[in-house]
Amino acid sequence: MPIIALTPEEARDIVCRSSKDWRRASDEEIVDQRRWVTVYSAVFKHLPTDKHYDFNWEQGSTEMQEQDPYEFDTVVTVHEVKLVEKIVKIWEIIKEE
Repeated sequence: MPIIALTPEEARDIVCRSSKDWRRASDEEIVDQRRWVTVYSAVFKHLPTDKHYDFNWEQGSTEMQEQDPYEFDTVVTVHEVKLVEKIVKIWEIIKEE
């Protein structure tokens, strides 16, 4: 599984949309909600290589928790991902006619 290592500053530039070489390829998803921080996940495309990577980061949950993404990390590792199609079955309520 291909992994790349980034500095916290590089990763922050990517998730805060200020990097010229990266574009967001998926919607931001909340994957965990803690008392003081919210954990997000999104896929970003590296334009020069046309590869996609999964990023996870924490941000302060309120204006009183001023935590930037990757603020307390020394290195950020991201995994290469690919888009796959999956079929999902769910139960639905039968509507009366």
